[in-house]
Amino acid sequence: MIQQNFNGWHVLQVKTKHEAKVQQEMNRFSLQSFLPLKQVSRQWSDRKKTIVLPLFPSYVFVFLRSLKDFHLALKASGAFNFIRFGQEYARVSVEEINKIRDILLIEDAEDLEVGKRLPRVGDSRQILFGPLKGLFCQILTVSNQHKIRVWLNLSSLKQNITLTLPASYIGEAV
Repeated sequence: MIQQNFNGWHVLQVKTKHEAKVQQEMNRFSLQSFLPLKQVSRQWSDRKKTIVLPLFPSYVFVFLRSLKDFHLALKASGAFNFIRFGQEYARVSVEEINKIRDILLIEDAEDLEVGKRLPRVGDSRQILFGPLKGLFCQILTVSNQHKIRVWLNLSSLKQNITLTLPASYIGEAV
């Protein structure tokens, strides 16, 4: 059965490559939405180009206040359904939405990826600098260029974000 308390961020699954169109419809419906985007460099045989892609393909985050908002969001062209885990609709905390926003603000971050599989076990560290200061991450790799690949857990989405940060951002072992 549908949960009664709709107040909060929810994950709307949409048709592939329709994320921006659905977000525009959310704005037209006066529903607050969030579509995290990342820049990716693509190499073709004759050129290299930077393109913008959704961080979470086929997902748009929608802030719902009522059952009416729930049904209104589903009317958007390209919207499928809200993501559920069992009988519960997936809710994303404000803190995790802010964490995603903060990650997107890091200019020094490279190779931003999202994945469901758990990374290799490594050291747990605290980020000391930048917009993610105070968050804990897990170390995946360390490069010769003083870059460290880390992952952050988004528990309410049951997803992880991995990114590369300068080594100077990372604190001592926890």
